[in-house]
Amino acid sequence: MPRRSTPLATRAGPSAKELARRVNRHYNQLHSLKAGYTESYEGLGLKRAESGTLLMLKPGRMKWEYSSPPGNSSCSTEIMLFYSPGDSQVQRHPCQGTGRPALPAALSAGHTELEKE
Repeated sequence: MPRRSTPLATRAGPSAKELARRVNRHYNQLHSLKAGYTESYEGLGLKRAESGTLLMLKPGRMKWEYSSPPGNSSCSTEIMLFYSPGDSQVQRHPCQGTGRPALPAALSAGHTELEKE
């Protein structure tokens, strides 16, 4: 007798908690990471998109190399540095106590628990 398969639409995937656990397990074992990214946002009458490569070396080091807009670069350890070719200076921002979301700080530190974030 032929085996009946269940259509993909009716198959139950992992729960959000299980998926977060899997991501945690994988991410928390990494020592370094290189990933492409695209970010788009709208607000205050602006619409902007950026893309590039994210490089991470745990704990605490992140660098964003922008391909669009070209030439921009951002990196962080304890201080976030941002460089744009059109500016005559590097912008410096502390990474602690800025009110930024906890997840990026946890990712940079090298350990996170997504279900708590």
